[in-house]
Amino acid sequence: MNPQYPYSLKKKLCEEICIHAKSTKETAKEYGVPLKKLEKWIIEGLRKSCSLISKSILLIMSLLKSISNIYYFNNERTQAALNYLTPIQYKNMSV
Repeated sequence: MNPQYPYSLKKKLCEEICIHAKSTKETAKEYGVPLKKLEKWIIEGLRKSCSLISKSILLIMSLLKSISNIYYFNNERTQAALNYLTPIQYKNMSV
């Protein structure tokens, strides 16, 4: 029968290996966990973190797009004020 390991142990071992750069072989031996099982936990953890990273990247890209739109609008208004044109006139002129 396969023993069940608590999530806290899985997380602790993955952090020791991924963050603190401990050896997987030594960690598995120290905690009495099969090496293949420990490697499986690490891969699962990396998948979850990659998913979180990709969601974060999408959010950052969305924010950057919003910021660039705001910058473009403000830049458009500034140029219009310098040329004494309304933003719509300026926009039609640059096309």
